[in-house]
Amino acid sequence: MPKREAIAAANVATAYDLAQTLAAVVEEGRITSAQFRALAGALAGYLPARITLDQRTPKGAVYASIRTAEDTFALTVDHRAHMRYG
Repeated sequence: MPKREAIAAANVATAYDLAQTLAAVVEEGRITSAQFRALAGALAGYLPARITLDQRTPKGAVYASIRTAEDTFALTVDHRAHMRYG
């Protein structure tokens, strides 16, 4: 199994910043538009935060790490944009 590769990392303060960060990853062909929508919806509730996205293969599952001032969270979005927390 390929090891995880970081595909994006950013300090995100607003929903617009989050959308810009995710749009750049879509343009690179790393995530699908369905994954974009799922991630944008899920991550918006944690802002402001430091967000890191990892992936094993293009358009495969995306592993998100979210660091806020209070805590750290993790979630996974599979290739069909189904989300799993933890």
